[in-house]
Amino acid sequence: MIQSDQILTSSPTFKTLFSGSLVAFGAVYLSGMIAAKIGGLCEDAIDSHQAISGLRINPADDKALQEFSKANRKNIWAASVSVVGMIFVNLFSVYTAKLIGIG
Repeated sequence: MIQSDQILTSSPTFKTLFSGSLVAFGAVYLSGMIAAKIGGLCEDAIDSHQAISGLRINPADDKALQEFSKANRKNIWAASVSVVGMIFVNLFSVYTAKLIGIG
């Protein structure tokens, strides 16, 4: 395992510099891919949320409004989980940057 003090010396070797940059760029790329996927899921959940409005004339109207309400709760839950996931990706990125010694 390459330590940050091996890379950030006054004369790092090519091997440690290459290994450190590979780990750093790999972590940034992986964090970006995960964040983009989670962000897309959050965006889809927010876009799927609908304002519930309607008249309750017969029992089918009640059933339809309940289904919309259930779908909205599911979308709010998905958006909330996505936000928590993005926070964890951010914490992982900060941890990786500190581990490498660039943050």
